[in-house]
This record gives sequence, structure tokens and C-alpha cells, in this order.
Amino acid sequence: MNESVVGQAQSSTGHCMIRLVDGADRVAVRASQLETGQLCGGVRCGFGQPRFRETQDRTHQGPSGLPSSSQPESHCVSEDHSTFDERPFVAPSCNKLIEVSCVLEESCILPCRFQPGTDPVIKWKKVDPGNPRLVSYYSARHQIELQNERFRGRTSMFTDQISRGNASIRLMGLQLQDQGRYECYTSTITGVREESFINLRADAPVRHVDIEQVEDSFTCRSEGIYPEPQLTWSTRPPSTVTYQNQTSVKRTEQQLYEISSTVTLSDRDTVLICSISTRSGWRSSVWYQPTPVHVSSFKTTTTIHCTAPNTKPPTHRVWKFNHSQIIVDQTGVDGPPRVSEQWRQQVEDVSASGSLTLHRLSSDHQGTFTCELSSEEETHFINRYVTIEEGKIP
Repeated sequence: MNESVVGQAQSSTGHCMIRLVDGADRVAVRASQLETGQLCGGVRCGFGQPRFRETQDRTHQGPSGLPSSSQPESHCVSEDHSTFDERPFVAPSCNKLIEVSCVLEESCILPCRFQPGTDPVIKWKKVDPGNPRLVSYYSARHQIELQNERFRGRTSMFTDQISRGNASIRLMGLQLQDQGRYECYTSTITGVREESFINLRADAPVRHVDIEQVEDSFTCRSEGIYPEPQLTWSTRPPSTVTYQNQTSVKRTEQQLYEISSTVTLSDRDTVLICSISTRSGWRSSVWYQPTPVHVSSFKTTTTIHCTAPNTKPPTHRVWKFNHSQIIVDQTGVDGPPRVSEQWRQQVEDVSASGSLTLHRLSSDHQGTFTCELSSEEETHFINRYVTIEEGKIP
């Protein structure tokens, strides 16, 4: 599928080093040290049990909160004997810092595994001023009274799996201020102390991209996004013309982003595409210029088709009149179409392909009928301009 870019609006991987507990200089750890499990500045490096998958140091969680696969990851075993809250932050230079990305307002699993043993102690803290505590588990119970108020009622443990070395926690109702670095500390009666480090990122993905047309002006917008998005206009077929666009990005009170961009296009044969993306993904809307449909007021029924080339099976289909009134709403290909009360007298049928059959149309129904076909990554806006021709006998 050829597309040409006609306009764009734009909006680290940190190095893992050890800070020695005794205040010595930072040292880098070579891969050979990691593989042999030798001591590196008071922290012994080794490979733990299978953990969560790392892809370029990142773990993205889906709707279930669970990564899609697993492989062995490294962990650090600390020889330091200072208390959990007194110790300065020690970055795990002997392994990659695990990046976890989760969706705002949803649940998120922070992974942590340890060598199983008797009387396990599990402590989670956020590496912030004051080291706010998320979880304290010892004496075979979750010590809720020690939990920081900010996390109270928002965390849970997999208590039935602790005996098997699973110290992961579930953080519910993810907030932007939850982003940052977390430390998971574990120990058993044998004296083995292990530390894992997680860097948590929150994402509010692009869930919808809307396009509106006013004469030759097209506006694309979306909101509720994090981090700052990018917006790109393109056309199909590709165009050699450079289109001027005005793009605005704003931050809301909730610290989320809203973005809008306006472009002028006079070519009625061009398909216009607006794409909005962030680090977690992208979404596009494809706008098809209105095609005319002439209807005689004497005609019994009229069928308006909803077809577009190279479209995936829709997860959602909506028919609208003049871009605002919902005529039919349908979830999934096999879902029952729901006709709005306002259009119940005019809608005769909705076919399996989404075609809309109407009857009893009058001059009040002259205007733009839009079929919105949505899949996981894009929405197609298929427009038909219906003209009611009074007094013509078919």
C-alpha cells in the first residue's frame, strides 16, 4: 500500500552501573563476570529461574497484565547486611534493568523471582525520596500496616506461589505517578538475599482517531494519550504536493495529551490518512471522499454500501448521519446491529457486509451518511452523500 507523507508533528536506555555500598567508585561489569556469577562490588551476579521476557530490555504487558513469553533473566544476590530502608539504591549492573510497560488505570504485574527457601521475606519499595513501601511480607503474611498509604488497597501478591519463588506483585489502577524504579528485596532463613530492579512506565495508548471535514478543511484529533504523541498526514495514492498543516499538542489537567491537526485538501479523488503514534503503538483513520447517491422520493427502498479496499474484518461498525447522529451501531462482524430509536422507521435492513437499506426517506434525510469500520489499528470513514430528488418517478 503506497502512501506519501504530507505533514508531521513531533513531540533512554540507561546504563546499568553498581554503586558500591561502601561508597567506592562506580564500576562497570563485563559479560564474562555475569556469566561466571563472580562477585562484583558486593553484589554476586547470576542467572535466576525463568522470568519475564525481555525485548530490548523491555516487557510490555497486554490486557491480562501478563507478558507473552518467558526466558531466563539475570538477578543479583546482595552480600550487604544493612537494613532494606537504610541501603542506598544499588543498580543491577550485572543484568539488564527490566523495563515494564503497562496501561494507565489498568492492573500491572511487577515481576520478581527468588530462590525458594524457608521463612521468606519479601519487601518491595519505590526508589523515591522516603522509599515508599509497597509490600512487606514476612512471618507468612502480608504486613499491610507497613504499606505506604499511596499504595494501600492497590497491591496484591501471588501468595500461593511464594513457596515456589514468585515474589511478583500486582499493582492495580496504574497512575502516572507510579512510573519509576522499584526494588524487590527477598531473603530466606538461609541468609541468601536477592535484589531485583524494575523500571515501570505507564502508557495511555491511542484508542481512537477522529477526522472531521468542513469544506476543503480536514481536522484529525485524539485525546487521553501518554506519552506525547506524533501525528502524520498521508495520502493514497501518493501525492507530490506539499500540504500545509497546523498541529497543536496540549497537556490536560490529568497530565495526558490531546492532539489535533488541520490540513486543506481540494482533490476530491484523494484518500486522506491521519496516523497518531506513541512508543506503545499507533492508530490511523482513513477518510474516503464522499461519493454521490441519488435517491428519488418515490423510490421504496435505497441501499447504501459500506465497502473499502484492503480492510481487515471490523471489530466495530457504526453508521452515522451528518457525522453526528448514530443510525446503527454494531460490535463485531457477527454482532447484532443496534438501530437507534431516531432511525427505526427508516432502517429496513443491515446486511452481513454492512450495507444499509433505508426506506421512507424524505428531504430531511438528505446529507452525508458515513460508515465507520474499525479494526485494532485503524478506522475507515466511508462517506456517501445522499441527495433526495423530489418529484421524480423511478
